[in-house]
Amino acid sequence: MKLYSAWYCPFAQRTWMALKHKGIDFDYVEIDPYDKTDEWMLLSRGAGQVPVISIKNPVGNSGNGGADFTLPDSNRTMEYIETAYRGTGTNLYGNTPLETADIKYWQDYMGGKIIPYFYRLLKAPVGSEALEEARTMLEAGLTKLTDAMDATGPYFSGDTVNAVDISLAPFMLRTKILLPHYKTYDLPSNGATWQRLNKWWQAMADFGPLKDTSTGIEGFEERIIETYAVYADGGGQKDVENVS
Repeated sequence: MKLYSAWYCPFAQRTWMALKHKGIDFDYVEIDPYDKTDEWMLLSRGAGQVPVISIKNPVGNSGNGGADFTLPDSNRTMEYIETAYRGTGTNLYGNTPLETADIKYWQDYMGGKIIPYFYRLLKAPVGSEALEEARTMLEAGLTKLTDAMDATGPYFSGDTVNAVDISLAPFMLRTKILLPHYKTYDLPSNGATWQRLNKWWQAMADFGPLKDTSTGIEGFEERIIETYAVYADGGGQKDVENVS
């Protein structure tokens, strides 16, 4: 298996983390997703975005014309990894159909109610109404998700990392680094909800696959600040702000 990724992308980091957490062998391929070559657009099925995983086409599978099978999107690639390697390492999507459905619900939830507001807050001018609205919505989204966490934890569903933890962690990392730097904003710390979220983050900050794919990279914090300067100035991708 190959993982096509960009070191700075939080969506790609999800899949990168999942592969490491499951202990799956893969080849990492660093790519510039903004270079929309014909080869890259074909490989990414027209998405032009990371992550993309590439799997040797099984014998007899003619659905892809005999070429390697490629799959984009962080949620879809994580689901494939879980299905193809079920029983290897820790299950990312729980142990029952209900647990699986609930985990997928929260992945979709953060995609519509948390992540877009992180980007909107990062892009908004300091002191603007847009920033205040994004802050309010980001905190509301994090509150609902945190209140659904296992009471003891430290992770979302208890003492085992699952796909919810892996999906949220790259964005929480960037919230902790980028928003104080560019917007002088820190998440609240008082109250049971924010204390529970902080407990979760303290556990995830020490999670090996997260560190291996971010803070363990030399100069990561300085490089990520520089890379996201375009967003802090109001630019960058537009689709990441879309609310579902």
